[in-house]
Amino acid sequence: MVNTDKPYEPETSAEYFVSNILPLCNGPSVTLRLKPSNKEYVVSKTLLCAESPVFSAMFNGNFKESQQQEVTIEEMKDIVSVPNFQAFVQWLYQRTIQFDIEDPEKNISSAMELARLGDMYKIHRLEQDMAYYIRQILLSDLDPDEDEPPTWRFPGANTDCLNHDHIVSATLLPPGNPVRTLLVEACVDGFLRVPNHKFSKEIMEYPSFGVEILQVVGRLVHEPRDNDEMFYFADPISNILLRIGQDCRVTYEDGKPVE
Repeated sequence: MVNTDKPYEPETSAEYFVSNILPLCNGPSVTLRLKPSNKEYVVSKTLLCAESPVFSAMFNGNFKESQQQEVTIEEMKDIVSVPNFQAFVQWLYQRTIQFDIEDPEKNISSAMELARLGDMYKIHRLEQDMAYYIRQILLSDLDPDEDEPPTWRFPGANTDCLNHDHIVSATLLPPGNPVRTLLVEACVDGFLRVPNHKFSKEIMEYPSFGVEILQVVGRLVHEPRDNDEMFYFADPISNILLRIGQDCRVTYEDGKPVE
């Protein structure tokens, strides 16, 4: 069964910007200072607080940041850096991301870093946009080779641009985070089609990630589908061939499973 739900796409139209973003750009500003680089960014307080309940609590609550209207943010490996914070400020105003990185793997690394920044400050729209951004990179790498039929695809193609560090970063995001969910779903292809898939070791090292892969597999195999698309498996206890999602044994005709 094909998922007919409309996939998430970031809203970048001029109409959306003028109606929803531009009005928030007016009014007071706050200063975001990075340490130890001492880089400072003056941004719209209204716009920042509308996207992040964490920043909203800082600048509108009983903290010193609300009195000074500035905050110092420590740079942290794989979460806060000057390049990714600049990308965040760009996203805040323009709702677009441009890392100027050609290598897909490094591009995803930057997106994972920005996703973790979004998680730290509860910027859910940024997390969704990062999931969409990474998905587009993965999809752009799926074009079949000229010598192969269009229906053929190399097992594990979804993870061709992913590496160990990406999986580790995903495990540091909470379950249900759109970026973590995306990387879980990207691993399903290889998990089902290759005995020793690319991230077999990571699944053992991070069992919660492996559990989420199994949950996605369970969801997929139980989706309603036509009879000729049924999944079968040999029960490891009885060795009887069973059809997933059905409570009956498989019967055979001419050596093939039938209704």
